[in-house]
Amino acid sequence: MATFGEFTVARLGMIASQMALNVTGQNISNINTAGYTRQRLDQYSFITNGSGLYHSNNSASVGSGVMLAGVSQLRDPYLDIRFRKEMSSVGSTEATLGGLEQVLSVINDVNKTGITTQIQDLFDRISRLNTEHVGEQEFDTLVRASANSLCQLLNQTATDLQTAFDNERSIYEQNVQKVDGILEKIQELNEQIRRSDINGDSALELRDQRNTLIDELSSYVKIDVTYDKENLGAGFSVEQLNIKLVNNETNRPDQTLIQGIYRASISFDETDPALLLNISELTDSDGNLASNTASKFVLSDLSF
Repeated sequence: MATFGEFTVARLGMIASQMALNVTGQNISNINTAGYTRQRLDQYSFITNGSGLYHSNNSASVGSGVMLAGVSQLRDPYLDIRFRKEMSSVGSTEATLGGLEQVLSVINDVNKTGITTQIQDLFDRISRLNTEHVGEQEFDTLVRASANSLCQLLNQTATDLQTAFDNERSIYEQNVQKVDGILEKIQELNEQIRRSDINGDSALELRDQRNTLIDELSSYVKIDVTYDKENLGAGFSVEQLNIKLVNNETNRPDQTLIQGIYRASISFDETDPALLLNISELTDSDGNLASNTASKFVLSDLSF
C-alpha cells in the first residue's frame, strides 16, 4: 500500500471514531429520554483491490480501512414481545380491579347501614312478631317499616350499581377513543418512516416514537406486532409494520389494526345495548380503502 493509502486508512479511521463518539454522545444525552433506544455505529472492513490472475500466494493482502454502514438500534424483539404481553395483562387486571372497586363501594355490607344488616333487622322483627306479638298493630307497623327500609336500600343500591356501570362504560368509551388516536399516530409515523426508508434514512428517532406508542397501545388491547417487507419494485423494499388484535378465545392474531401505511378505525357503539366495538376496514390517511375487513366485537364483560 502506498503512503497516501496509509493516509486514507487513517482518515477513514478518524471519521469512524468521530462518528462513534457522536453516537455515544447521543446515547448519553438521551439516557433519561422516555422511549429512547440505545444506538450503535455499524462498521465494516474496506478493501479496494482484489486478487488478480497472477496474484502471488505468498503476498499479504491488507485492507484499506473502515467504512460506515450506518447507525442501528440495540433493541431486543423478544423483550418487546414479553413487555407488551405483560402490559396487556396489567392493563386488563387494572381495568377489572377498577370496576370491582366501584362495585365494592356500592355493596359494602361491612358498615351498619348495609343490606345484610337491614335483612337481619327485618328477620328479627318478623321473628318477634310471630312468637310474641302476633296481631299487634305496633309490631306489625315495625315489620312494615323495616321491610320498607330494605326496599329503599335495595332500590338505592340498584341505582348506585347502574351509576357505577355507566361510569365504567364511560371510561371504556374514552379508552376506545384513545386507542383510535394511538392507531392514527402510528399510521402517521409509518408514513414518515416509509418516506425516510425510501430516501435512505433509518429514522431511528421516529421509530422510537412509534415503539412508545405501540407500548402504550399494548396497555389497552392485546396485540401481535410483526415486521414485513413492502416490495416497491425493481428489487427495492422497505419495512412494513403490522399490528393485529389478538383473539382472547384462541390467543392468536385476528383482526388487523395496522398494515404499513393503512389502519383500521376503532369506535364504540353508544346506542347498542350489546356493547359493540366496531373495527373498520383498512384505509390510508386519505381514506382510500385497502381491504374489506370490518368487524364487530361484543364486550360482554366491558373488556377487550
